[in-house]
Amino acid sequence: MSSSKVSTGTTLSQNYYLRRFYENQTSAFKSAQRKAQNTTTLSNQDITALHKAVRKLQNFDYEKESPKDENGNSSITNAISAFVDIYNNTLDSSVKLDDHDVERYIRQMKKITRENKSKLRDMGIEIKNGGKLEIKKSLLTAVKSDKIKEVFSKENSYMRNLQKTARRFQYKSEEILYCETTGNGNTINLAL
Repeated sequence: MSSSKVSTGTTLSQNYYLRRFYENQTSAFKSAQRKAQNTTTLSNQDITALHKAVRKLQNFDYEKESPKDENGNSSITNAISAFVDIYNNTLDSSVKLDDHDVERYIRQMKKITRENKSKLRDMGIEIKNGGKLEIKKSLLTAVKSDKIKEVFSKENSYMRNLQKTARRFQYKSEEILYCETTGNGNTINLAL
């Protein structure tokens, strides 16, 4: 993929954003390495990355048109592509957790996204079976940044509601991970 330098006139790649959102868990966005990870840990890494991606998109400088790379992608479209990957990863990993609250947060995420279906479709983002998102890059790269801002900025209800749900989901995920790691909390020790 293209460059990952941060400076004026540089397009940041989708991989740059994935590495940034996953921070110290870069193996969590690589499909081959995802399979080897613990389900609870992977789900926690995905929802943490989703929360970061939502915050980044909320605060993106949409007024400043970023340059396009050789594939026609801008930093904005690459950040959105990373968001979509992380959103889908979160749905995949979290469905494997057997927790009522997690199921509720997944339903809320899907509902919030469905409520914005037409706006997302106008940008080339389709909702597929199971609630996953799919990007039509040619449509997304053609959308003006002010239209993207209408959906992804913090002024929009989609991002505000998704951010609230992701934050609650992240707290629950951390609680589940803590309980699994320490053996405290939600488990019953039958070896008494």
